[in-house]
Amino acid sequence: MTQTLKRKRRPAGDEGAVYTSHVMAEVKRLRLAKTPLWTAEHLAAEMTAARVPWTRDTVVNLEIGRRKRLAAHELLTLAYVLEVDSPVDLLAPLPPGGRRVPATPNNLVMAEQLREWCERQTGPLRRLLGESTRLDARDHTPQEIADLIQEQVQAGTLTPEGIDDIVRFLKVWAERMEREAAGGDDGQD
Repeated sequence: MTQTLKRKRRPAGDEGAVYTSHVMAEVKRLRLAKTPLWTAEHLAAEMTAARVPWTRDTVVNLEIGRRKRLAAHELLTLAYVLEVDSPVDLLAPLPPGGRRVPATPNNLVMAEQLREWCERQTGPLRRLLGESTRLDARDHTPQEIADLIQEQVQAGTLTPEGIDDIVRFLKVWAERMEREAAGGDDGQD
């Protein structure tokens, strides 16, 4: 007699909803900023022309949160039709004053930190930032960053890999500060 193993069903969740809502808020902002104004129907037509068959209802359902998931090919096509510089601009937009965006479904970080991670300027956020550390070179002096690192070392929460990531982060930060001091930073990397 063979025993059939039953697979535990994972509860249906909306793990992607937090990402989709952030992306679609930016998509809606960009759509409404187009001249002439892009309606939901116009965005759907642009997506369909790019071979991602969307309807007006698809756009509306994503923007209001009725549809909880956005596929990777949809994200890339949205970036293409909206003519943003990078899909990261939809995942982690940089409005004035900063904004928190999801790095994981339950971990929000500053948009700029997520962008730096996506652009390989820092290591994985889970090692670099941790739950309690806010390591942003724009908000801290080098001494404050050194103090944060020392606190993590004393608490035993900083790994050797995390130290390597922080060193790389600080080098990028120092280079950026040098460019800004020389007046050569136009915000484009």
